[in-house]
Amino acid sequence: MFIFGVMALLAVLCSFFPADGMQVGKAKLHFPSIREVIGDAKQEEILSPEEVIAQREEAVKTARKGKLEKYLMSDPARFFMPDDDLTYFDPFFKALDNAGSQQVRIVHYGDSQLEEDRITSAIRDRLQAEFGGGGVGLLPAKGYFTLREGLAASEELEEFMAFGDPSLRAGTNRYGPRAQMSRLNGTVTFTPYPIKTNTGAARCFNRLTVYAGSINGSLHASVKGQKQDAAGGQDLSRLSFQLPDSTVKASVTISGSADLYGISIDNDCGVCVDNIPMRGCSGTIFTSLNSNQLASYFKSSGTRMIILQYGGNTVPYTKTEDAINRYCESIRKQIELLKKAAPGAVILFIGPSDMSTSIAGKRQTYPILPQYIEALKATVTSCGAAYWDLYSVMGGKDSMVQWVNASPALAGPDYIHFTPKGSEKVGNMFSDALMLFYDYYKMRRK
Repeated sequence: MFIFGVMALLAVLCSFFPADGMQVGKAKLHFPSIREVIGDAKQEEILSPEEVIAQREEAVKTARKGKLEKYLMSDPARFFMPDDDLTYFDPFFKALDNAGSQQVRIVHYGDSQLEEDRITSAIRDRLQAEFGGGGVGLLPAKGYFTLREGLAASEELEEFMAFGDPSLRAGTNRYGPRAQMSRLNGTVTFTPYPIKTNTGAARCFNRLTVYAGSINGSLHASVKGQKQDAAGGQDLSRLSFQLPDSTVKASVTISGSADLYGISIDNDCGVCVDNIPMRGCSGTIFTSLNSNQLASYFKSSGTRMIILQYGGNTVPYTKTEDAINRYCESIRKQIELLKKAAPGAVILFIGPSDMSTSIAGKRQTYPILPQYIEALKATVTSCGAAYWDLYSVMGGKDSMVQWVNASPALAGPDYIHFTPKGSEKVGNMFSDALMLFYDYYKMRRK
């Protein structure tokens, strides 16, 4: 009787306790509703990551067996094209067809989800295996370490960034294509070297390029006995050195006074994929950068696709529809600028993944996230770019909890960032989708 009496008392509390909680001093008390206690019979079952990934893989296999158009129009992992135009990627695919005689560069910008070359490395490995190429692309001009490549520096240079800590601003808009730069006054030597786990095509390269600007006087660079100089007056100076095929390690010594924007290691043909993470960035900084520098880099490097992976950093602070609209309008301006800076490139936006917060003591998807994603998708496609819905790809609502609880874990305990293993899964699903669209391009050209 005592137990039943307690249950009855708790049931009364469940029925009458305010749904949004009760403020008691500085604390807010919450109590579950009857529905939360007994469970919602209509609640949709949340699939495990293994089940979601298996579904995605099976969909790819089915598409390749003759149901390609169904995948392109309805699968959660498809690309959403502007005006539903399935030919939007054709210029990029045409460039891939000619990758044996030219370089095809993809510049992958994003927030901290990309740090340590996560996600990007899986995309790079797949495309270089399919279309050739080498190297890991543009690295920052500083000591640096990723899952694939390290960059040793003989000196620690003063660093400036257009994002993140405001104290690192340089009082200029000339930060280069990575939105960060190192200031040189003297001599420095950079040595890129592969990590042991880097066993793919990205391990080797046959070209090393220094990007610099704001040169005071002249800048001197040397690699394996080759020497080049650059004078001031250009928005973006490029000092490029040809190396023997299958080079895995080389040192470049740079002397002078200038801003260094990056060291690129790649091949003169094939696919190259730059990994450019920006911790804490929401992707709205491109309009604050020097557009001439961006345009010069995109043109000289053979950029044919620009990937923007942003949105997650603003979700926790977005509470209203007006806030969503303001962010979407800012993203529209970034895409419009990049389209002008890189007229020969297609633009693809990867939206935020599922993200979990604590609601009444339980980890759940941010309530505003689905609305946020739909608005962002509509904005991106309406201004002439493609969209990949990472939220839906990984399983939708409350899927992040499943990715965190997977064994091995595919996402971290912050319920936001993917682990290296999870990042690899995301990169592989992206590559599968891209290659199916490429298959459709080839089918139409027969």
